[in-house]
Amino acid sequence: MSNFGKNIKKIRSLKKLSQTAFAELFNITRASVSAYEDGRSEPKSSKVLEIAKYFNININDLLDKELTVNMLMNFSLPEEEDNSKATSTKRPALAFNQVPFITADQQSEYIEYCLNPKPTKHFPLIHYPIKDEGDFCVLEHNNDAMRLETIGIFCGDLLFSKKIELKKAIINPKNIYTIVSSQGIFTGRITLKTNILEINFDNPAFSPQSIDSKAIIEIREVQAVFSTQFNNTLNINQRLEQLETFLKK
Repeated sequence: MSNFGKNIKKIRSLKKLSQTAFAELFNITRASVSAYEDGRSEPKSSKVLEIAKYFNININDLLDKELTVNMLMNFSLPEEEDNSKATSTKRPALAFNQVPFITADQQSEYIEYCLNPKPTKHFPLIHYPIKDEGDFCVLEHNNDAMRLETIGIFCGDLLFSKKIELKKAIINPKNIYTIVSSQGIFTGRITLKTNILEINFDNPAFSPQSIDSKAIIEIREVQAVFSTQFNNTLNINQRLEQLETFLKK
């Protein structure tokens, strides 16, 4: 069985297309899309070719590989250079690791996953140069709570974060953290009180959020933010393209 179904489902997620919208692009039925994704049916070769051409994906990759976010967004890693003929010393190449990418519309799904981890559950993956070990992920920010006029974290920015153990970590009130809880996912500056974690936001229009420690599933320290504050109308695909350009410099 090919990976076609898994791949078009991942494409739909990244492009924010419903099964109906995807079906309309290629003059097929929503039921056909559902059958492809569930592995109950395979498309005709002409339809595979049409889809591959539309999304600018190699047809063999679409069928045979389990595509990552990087592959789908042309977010490929720089090829290793042949240093055998190099005449000057070059700095070592950065090590790239794959980390889960959770879009804004997948946050409730991520909360459910944290509560009940399933080995078969896979979020899209993105490559990121990580220098230390740990549990990393990338989350798409979904509000303006940490935005103050023209500065801060914008809705749609990508947050690179590392999971921390609350009991062992030293909380810095100046740092930014993402709290995954049964009440939702919140990003802000935190202070600890007896059995209560208070999240404060930079935007005064957002009131502080108090969460009972029992409702906290995990805490992540934000390590980096890829922001589109100079052009916050860019969609997620354009932001990934900008990130690719930035990492290649």
